[in-house]
Amino acid sequence: MPSPKPHPPNTTTQTANNGPSLKTGLTRTAVIGILAFVVLFSGGAYWAWATQISGAVIAPGQVEVIGKPKSIQHLDGGIVEEILVADGQFVDKGQALVRLDDTMLKANLEIYKTRLSEALATRDRLIAEQRDANEIDFDDPDP
Repeated sequence: MPSPKPHPPNTTTQTANNGPSLKTGLTRTAVIGILAFVVLFSGGAYWAWATQISGAVIAPGQVEVIGKPKSIQHLDGGIVEEILVADGQFVDKGQALVRLDDTMLKANLEIYKTRLSEALATRDRLIAEQRDANEIDFDDPDP
């Protein structure tokens, strides 16, 4: 039986049961990719070096937004309490456009304050249990 041929250093071969050997190395593909990158980069660099720009066109002008109103949206959503601008009115950068109803925000704030108070009370109780204290020393529940 003839001895198998040695494989190139960066090529992996796998043989199935008495089947053909499969070459799974990426050396040839990697070389082609690197060569293509070098050629494209060199061509772009040469083009940028060799091309001369003879001038530019300068024209006065003004950019205006006409006919396409900009839609505005709050990140969290909410109920609009008051609209502070009229349709078609010019506005300045940073100018308030609407005022949102803060009822939901206040309700959520109270819910989270209650959750924080419960967590602080649980922490204080666990500390008292750990120290075998007869009384629990509660911190201020409303930070």
